[in-house]
Amino acid sequence: MNVQPRRIRTDYEKRLPLLEGFRESTVFVVARELRLSRVEYLRVESRVKELKSIIEKAERKGVSDPLDAFDDIVGLRVVTYLKRDIETVKAAMASCLDVIKIDDKVNELPTPENFDYQAIHLTFRLRDHYKGPHYDDFKGMVGELQIRSAAMDAWAVVAHGLAYRSDQELPPELRRKLAAVSAGYYMADEALDDVANASDALREDWERAIAEADLAAVGVNTLSLTEYLSLRLSARRVTDAAIVAGIASELACHGYATMDQVEASLGFGLKAAEALESDRLAREERTAPYSAGPFLLLAVNLADVEFASRHGEDVLVRERDQFAHLVKD
Repeated sequence: MNVQPRRIRTDYEKRLPLLEGFRESTVFVVARELRLSRVEYLRVESRVKELKSIIEKAERKGVSDPLDAFDDIVGLRVVTYLKRDIETVKAAMASCLDVIKIDDKVNELPTPENFDYQAIHLTFRLRDHYKGPHYDDFKGMVGELQIRSAAMDAWAVVAHGLAYRSDQELPPELRRKLAAVSAGYYMADEALDDVANASDALREDWERAIAEADLAAVGVNTLSLTEYLSLRLSARRVTDAAIVAGIASELACHGYATMDQVEASLGFGLKAAEALESDRLAREERTAPYSAGPFLLLAVNLADVEFASRHGEDVLVRERDQFAHLVKD
């Protein structure tokens, strides 16, 4: 087939504004769906394939009209934190994209040609319900969306930097080393999934124990305290994870080993903390109520004088004395 780079260039330059518009609109649709679905992901990337790459691929495959023949002229990539999230993202994409073809390079058996690459590729169009002046120009246009984990993405970047097409081009010793590195990324993905699944199981156990008030069975750590605050002080703003981690560390360092001890101090100091918070708001020392974590810390400081003396919380003696009558014995 006769490939004519000059004609391809002219066609590419003519279509480029439309291709960019399709890319931008698809990114918006995909990011919005991920947000609505509350899917955890690292980032969304996109590009219109460069003219040089299109011409090289056309010459390699003997295609004279690549802009119509190739599905990946407009490409997107969703990178997830974990391998287990890939299927969740794939399901979310089915609700906003018309998926024409799925190329699963994650679950297929490895071959010498693909051992270094894993991802799910979706060939797609925008769904028909995207109508109006902004979307009508993109009707029938096709793109490719890749979904892969952060570990898969890191290995793909490294492998691409090595600038080879197939391990068959390398000597056996280098192929073995390359296979070992690839296996390391694969094992990292599997291990991270195992850790995440175990953490989820622990979180479910803690949530059940907290809901059933079996707090003596729950140790004090960042995850358990996060679950506790979300259930016990659900009306308050969520506290930043780093702050919760610091509070959990302070509690553990000062003798709070299980969540029943935390619950006891919160129960003793709850009314006093609410009164002190209201007083500080009235005196304009604060502009907003405490979020869940700092409020818990305030209550513990009021209920546990020994903790307050070691922790150094800025609860003035006058304030503690003023609200001491509200602290339960």
